[in-house]
Amino acid sequence: MNTADVKKIVSLALSEDIGRGDVTTDALVPRGRKAAVHVVFRSPGVVCGLRLAAMAFKLLDPKVRFKSLVRDGVFLSKPGPIARIEGPARAILTGERVALNFLGRLSGIATLTRKFVQKVRPYQTVILDTRKTIPLLRTLERYAVRCGGGTNHRFDLGVAVLIKDNHRAFCSPAMSIPAMVSRVRKKSGRIEVEADNMKQVRAALDSSADIILLDNMSPGQTRKAVLLRDRMRPGVHLESSGGITLANVRAYAAAGVERISIGALTHCSKAVDVSLEFMPFKVAPTFLTKGRCCLLLLFMLCCWMPAGVAQQAKGPVPVDATEMGNAIFDDEALLDGYAQKYADEPKDILLAMVADHSVGAYKSAAAIRVFRLKYADQVLSAEKPAILRTLLRRLNRTDSAFVQVEIMHTVVVVDRYQYFEPMTSALIQKMDHYNNVVSANAYEALDSITKGSTRAREARVVFNIIRKTLFLSRKRLENVNEPDDRLKAKLSLLRWSIKVLGTQELKRLPSGVIRLL
Repeated sequence: MNTADVKKIVSLALSEDIGRGDVTTDALVPRGRKAAVHVVFRSPGVVCGLRLAAMAFKLLDPKVRFKSLVRDGVFLSKPGPIARIEGPARAILTGERVALNFLGRLSGIATLTRKFVQKVRPYQTVILDTRKTIPLLRTLERYAVRCGGGTNHRFDLGVAVLIKDNHRAFCSPAMSIPAMVSRVRKKSGRIEVEADNMKQVRAALDSSADIILLDNMSPGQTRKAVLLRDRMRPGVHLESSGGITLANVRAYAAAGVERISIGALTHCSKAVDVSLEFMPFKVAPTFLTKGRCCLLLLFMLCCWMPAGVAQQAKGPVPVDATEMGNAIFDDEALLDGYAQKYADEPKDILLAMVADHSVGAYKSAAAIRVFRLKYADQVLSAEKPAILRTLLRRLNRTDSAFVQVEIMHTVVVVDRYQYFEPMTSALIQKMDHYNNVVSANAYEALDSITKGSTRAREARVVFNIIRKTLFLSRKRLENVNEPDDRLKAKLSLLRWSIKVLGTQELKRLPSGVIRLL
């Protein structure tokens, strides 16, 4: 989740709840009063929303200390504490409801998603959300779906094409499904078509659609559609949607579809019961007055100085840069070093390192890189789903940009057909990362992915995304004479996409971009 977006949402929630001020707390609780509380799950569920809860208290008073006892995405099989909070009592009482609302709501979505994922696990079917989310909270609710083990569908109307029955009804002049797919192919790399009956399924299979959504079909009808797909176009993915519940989701998965989208994940989930439990606050002993503290500090300094002087005479102590929390080092050199260290590790060990969240970011990124270079292009069809689940689960739960870039690159290598568009889009965003190494790695990943490719569908994805990012900065580009490294990288990818699609695409670009090309 983007920190700026999260902060904005939490700030609005606090403003809504506090109004003109917390009159009760301000009247009854002394300003300097301290408090310590536990955030407690009162029922089993998947934890989600700790970051938002922490931000709710921090925005009210930076002195509040919020310590998570578990991570988002962890399933608690029984009630228990998930975080500890210490600090000014006023801020804790005022921010309590907003923090618990976020935790309860998002944990409820994650918990329901996990139930669906568990139901279809034997069939390796992907559970997806929909756009049926609370307005302005889609980013948060989609994050909760990922914490529950689900996958996100298109975020908005501009991400991908989905031709539904209403589009067919209002299309003028009336067009067949293959004709509609051909028309919108220029707009998007991935096209999904909704089908209500077998006639429409056959028409969609006759088109170049990438995914066919089977809307409100029974498990029996779904099975017929799967068999028809296997005969006509085995590479097309089928997605069931409409009327899917915990009671029948297994039957749809058993029918053979690759994807199941469920709006109920976000609009019918029940909030998890979360509460605050106050504990006695341990006050520091008062016998250390200011004068005594100064004397104690002076005594400790005198005891330390001789040892320090003696050490100076002996010379500096060598320090391992990796053990220095504030050390400045070359990120890429560190990654390369770990990659060389893990070069001879077997595939299972590397994947175990990816799955282990206690492994540090640099080590994880290096393990993923070694796996991609040695094993990713040799993955068997039978083991592909399990490997992708491991990679995507780590992707959804890591904050390290180094790990994210390595995973995105690897996922495309493992399953290019399904993940080219979402991972490429994310990698292009990483090219604007503040860390130059992350930005460079993202470009190298994209360059490796696109090198030698002549697929128009893939080139369209890259062209549309980069065109959009450059179009937003078209005024600034008019005054650019010498592009920086990041802009050069984007222009390089743009040249590749135009080479594949044809020079007619140049007319869709701003004049400042054409000049730089």
